[in-house]
Amino acid sequence: DRKRIIKSLKGHIRKLALNDYGCLFVICRLSIVDNTELITEVVVDELTKHLKELIFDKNGRRPLLQLFHPLCSRYLTPRELFYLNYNVPSPVSKAGYSFC
Repeated sequence: DRKRIIKSLKGHIRKLALNDYGCLFVICRLSIVDNTELITEVVVDELTKHLKELIFDKNGRRPLLQLFHPLCSRYLTPRELFYLNYNVPSPVSKAGYSFC
């Protein structure tokens, strides 16, 4: 359940955002907005608490850039863009759902 995953991240967003691969996870969570209030409460609020540190970190700034310019090739490599845009077909729905 996405809500449980987001809630369990509370207090860990800063550490994830500063990590090479963790920042991609945070970007992915920001890309899938199924519950704006929860994303704002957990992810965005924690990012803003550590704004100064994140802005000056090479990985930490990437989730912040995602908020202003989603999935931009200026801060994401072609490979990262491919995986963030990857869709996995759902056995239940013909439309499928996003991998992130």
